[in-house]
Amino acid sequence: MNDRQRATYHLTMAIIILMIGIILAFTFFMVYPFKVIEFNDDKFPVENEIVRAGEYAIVQIDLDKNIACPAQISKQLVNSIVYTYPVVVSNYPVGNADLILPVKIPEYAETGLYHIIFTYVYHLGFRELTYSNETVMFNVIGGD
Repeated sequence: MNDRQRATYHLTMAIIILMIGIILAFTFFMVYPFKVIEFNDDKFPVENEIVRAGEYAIVQIDLDKNIACPAQISKQLVNSIVYTYPVVVSNYPVGNADLILPVKIPEYAETGLYHIIFTYVYHLGFRELTYSNETVMFNVIGGD
């Protein structure tokens, strides 16, 4: 082999090794089971156990966020009917987040037992990670 062929061979091998490394890194990050957030409660507590339709349920959210990235947060008020709230984008700071979140109960909500489901969707590169938690049951009165 002359010097030119040897240089071409080494360059080709370096590119192949680099591409294999990129593919392995990409595969690792696609399947590695890391958690963006972790909920500290099995179910989020609601401060006011009885809420009138048209007023706010005060939800206490306690979570730990491990990675700095924004989330699309959706809420659903669930009884025999599901009331869906608009999706919001939020970026809690990394670390523990102790939040008090008022959620407006629709004025037309029927009397009964309800809970609210919170869904957090994170987009990390090619991955989409979804986390969900709900509140304890609470009573809604009025609005009938």
